[in-house]
Amino acid sequence: MKLPSLTLLFQLFAWVILAKGAALNSMEEEEALDFLLQFGYLQKPLERLSHKFTEEEIEVALRAFQLASGLPTTGQVDMATLSQMRQPRCGMDDPFNERTLKYRLLGKKTLSTTAPETSPALPTAPASALKPSKIPDPCKDDLDAIMLGSYDKTYAFHGDYVWMVTDFGTNPPMKISALWKGLPGWLDAAVHSPRTGRTYFFKGTKVWRYRGFKLDYGYPKPLTRIPAKIDAALYWPVNKKIFLFKDTEYWQWDELGSHFVNTPRKISTLFTGAPSHLNAALTWENGKVYFFKGQRYWRLNDQLRVERGYPLSTAERWMNC
Repeated sequence: MKLPSLTLLFQLFAWVILAKGAALNSMEEEEALDFLLQFGYLQKPLERLSHKFTEEEIEVALRAFQLASGLPTTGQVDMATLSQMRQPRCGMDDPFNERTLKYRLLGKKTLSTTAPETSPALPTAPASALKPSKIPDPCKDDLDAIMLGSYDKTYAFHGDYVWMVTDFGTNPPMKISALWKGLPGWLDAAVHSPRTGRTYFFKGTKVWRYRGFKLDYGYPKPLTRIPAKIDAALYWPVNKKIFLFKDTEYWQWDELGSHFVNTPRKISTLFTGAPSHLNAALTWENGKVYFFKGQRYWRLNDQLRVERGYPLSTAERWMNC
């Protein structure tokens, strides 16, 4: 009987090593997923029969853990992240308490009641023009923006921070720039378009456009044909256009044709009973339009009329406070 050649033996050995490596990678990913579930960075949604998570859900959870641990926010299961997960948990505190379903500051046990530290004055801007950066309390702070993003995930924004809104309440607030690189805080509005898969963020005289968490080439761009500092934005699936709101008026935008309805119209002419001077707006996964102002929100029916019993408390109904 002929003995196998050295070349064949080497190939077999290499295949075994590769197979073990692939299995190990799969085991590491499963280990990371179990960790995120155990410590509240991922929660099994009530509205889905499947317990499988989307890539975006896992990426957001990984970024939250990495941010809380002082690691680069890659959103990937790298060795530094896995090593941190394997550290003894005794005495360590996570930003999310699954038992109470209340969010806490990243690295803090309770929401801070002390005055926030103000940013130092920059040579190019007076100190009065700078807003202090503090971690928001979703139960108390008004929204800057809210949107139904890709994979039907609801993102709420305040200051420099963003958090996800789920059936359980809210996920840990994290820096906006940790998810969307290059995006500033204190946004005016945010909206995701299922039509194109693009997400738009508005601030001042500029608009940022992202696919997923990656900024599209050439952005940010200046806003044209609409006023600066809009109040809110939403995507309306009926006509597949983006609505932009400011003060008592709204504009419609066809993003594929880059066409704006040049003449603004009064909010009250289309959205019956809805408030003006909004904080935020969105069309949610149930197809309903929601307007947010201060600590309250309004829900509109299919005829775009405010439904009976509204407004209601945003903190109680959306943030599960």
